Amino acid sequence: MGEQPGDIVLTEIDLNGHGLSAPSRLQDLVLSNVDGAVLINRKNIILFANPAAERLFEKRPEGFLGRPFPLQFVVNGTIEQTLPAEGGEAAVVEIRAKATSQSDDADIVVSIRDITERKKAEEKQLEAALSDLKFALASEKVLLDELDKKNKELIELSITDGLTGLYNHRFIQERFEFEFKRTKRYGGHLACMMIDIDHFKSINDTYGHQFGDLVLREIAGIIQSRSREVDICGRYGGEEFMIITNVILEYAMTFATKIHAAIDQHRFMADDKSVHVTVSIGLADFREDLKTRHEFIEHADQALYRAKEDGRNLIRIWKEQSGADEPSIDHI
Repeated sequence: MGEQPGDIVLTEIDLNGHGLSAPSRLQDLVLSNVDGAVLINRKNIILFANPAAERLFEKRPEGFLGRPFPLQFVVNGTIEQTLPAEGGEAAVVEIRAKATSQSDDADIVVSIRDITERKKAEEKQLEAALSDLKFALASEKVLLDELDKKNKELIELSITDGLTGLYNHRFIQERFEFEFKRTKRYGGHLACMMIDIDHFKSINDTYGHQFGDLVLREIAGIIQSRSREVDICGRYGGEEFMIITNVILEYAMTFATKIHAAIDQHRFMADDKSVHVTVSIGLADFREDLKTRHEFIEHADQALYRAKEDGRNLIRIWKEQSGADEPSIDHI
């Protein structure tokens, strides 16, 4: 990709000037990362892009640096989008964004991962299940129990995260909405737990994405093995998990502590080396003044954010101070 008028040329000074501490090793890591890395300002103008990002956008001949960032993103969140293409097949990308500081005018670092092949694999798996179902329906000899089995497999595919085997984001949100409305109407107990893997990007950068996928699968297994059948466990997105459980806060705290300790003590093996992986957990319980499940999730997310801010590998619980407007976070 040639330089265009107004392009920003990458230098170590440029990286430092945009709020990124960039000693040579860090700069080499950013430049050699297989994921795209883009720095934008609060006006959505691209200030820096590593080679991986430029390759992802190479079908846009009008240039890249100094122009508006063409995709949507959520700060401190993860979303998936289809990358616009001039011709040929469009790419599906996973986009994560984080501000470089707490300042309102801080620049934003956007990570772009190409997940096209993963999506193709999931689509093929779903197509295979649909094909099997059509064949079963066309066959005069198909038994009713076989048809029922195929239907169940298809439903399972539509609600399951392909990597971890937990519920996917869409389904866990639907179940949460149902449980929230049920609790609000009929009473009862409900708690929301947000679990985030600490330093997950560093794990991927150090040991590779295959090991990162292994960590996600094994943590999902730990969550499943310590959950009841009635607990709703899902992959919320990226390296985040969500658990919805119908118990009082005290029992939810015990539940969270067991999961936290099990992950902390688990041996994640990268070749012959044992890697220590930790998680941060935010916990919130149902309150009558909650109007929507989104507010409920926000409480758990605030507790998770505090766990990260306090040093990671911690559990924090959202609680409202008596006689005050501002929430507080209980420390465990």
